[in-house]
Amino acid sequence: MWVGVLAIGVFRRGIVVGGMAASAVVTARAVYDVVQERRLTLVAGAIAYAAFMSLVPLLALSVVVAAAVSDVSVSEQVLRVLGGSLTPSGEAAVAQALEGGVGRVTTSALGGVVLVWSALKVFRSLNAAFASIYGRQDDTFVSAAVDGLVALGVMAVASALVVGVGYVLAAVVDRVLLDAVGPLLLAGALAVAFLPLYVFLPDTPTTPREGLPGAVFAGVGWVALGVLFNVYVAVTAATASGVLGGIILLLTWLYAAAVIVLLGATVNAVLAGHVDAAA
Repeated sequence: MWVGVLAIGVFRRGIVVGGMAASAVVTARAVYDVVQERRLTLVAGAIAYAAFMSLVPLLALSVVVAAAVSDVSVSEQVLRVLGGSLTPSGEAAVAQALEGGVGRVTTSALGGVVLVWSALKVFRSLNAAFASIYGRQDDTFVSAAVDGLVALGVMAVASALVVGVGYVLAAVVDRVLLDAVGPLLLAGALAVAFLPLYVFLPDTPTTPREGLPGAVFAGVGWVALGVLFNVYVAVTAATASGVLGGIILLLTWLYAAAVIVLLGATVNAVLAGHVDAAA
């Protein structure tokens, strides 16, 4: 008798697990179809390019401010923040560029124009991508301004978390424990940082519960991408191809990061029923 009850329980559990697996496959298929139909990979390329163009003036301004309140040199500030994410030749190039005239770059009108233009391009590309995913767009100026502020805040917080959480944990947590729990804590922090992006940027009313799956996906995806990036840098440090190789690697990272953010939005749209999962 008990064997029969146990068998029935296992059978029912198998049905539930099988149903969840089938649902996951349908959702993944719908996400893939949306990405292909909306050409989101091309949009991610535009976002990555605009983000790359904004990095130079933004980095220069940041390190000048940091150097103004610290006795550490500008190049040392940058290399301390970047840690092991650069190859040796990349570190040398960054130090030379910053010490050679960072003040002139940040005080120039051209640097400010490039930063503002690139930031606007990132926001517009994100807004257009979300509108394409959800199939609805609000073109009012107020809505666009709010979307831009939300995107700015989220990307700033997320970028700071990528660097800050790892730095703080390294200072206060045992190395073995850090290797075990650090990625989980960073993924959780990034998910919280990304959540406003997935709640406010869609022009369709979205609740925090509806935005959570995409935020978690983006947080975990960014952590995984960072791990792969660091492994690649460590493996190829001795054979890196100088500044050009570093630029290509950075553009690749930005592109993959943008794809992950857009995939998170697509997951939310599919799960919330804004995209037909059976299509």
